[in-house]
Amino acid sequence: MTPVGALKLLLLIFDERDRDTVEEVLAHERVGGFTEIPGTLGEGAHGKRFGSALYPGANVVLLTVVPDAQVIPLRDALLRVAGEGAPGRGERAPIRVAVVPVEALY
Repeated sequence: MTPVGALKLLLLIFDERDRDTVEEVLAHERVGGFTEIPGTLGEGAHGKRFGSALYPGANVVLLTVVPDAQVIPLRDALLRVAGEGAPGRGERAPIRVAVVPVEALY
């Protein structure tokens, strides 16, 4: 078991078209593992994403647990390639990164 307070859960939500780019960042930043939920649908500040003709596209939800010291560099790298200010974003919604403390990991 890893000591309490040493880990953070990152919950990433991003456009499915950015999947390869996000996975490349995770590999470059040496993230040891992640779980992906592809084809997620919903609505938010950047519109509806229901995978339909009226509301095309979908998102990916990605979860990973990383050491606390890795959070800021990883967040910054993700925002550079898939954030609102990332070049070539077009109509894509930016990546969203939620950081949650991990009480314990078994």
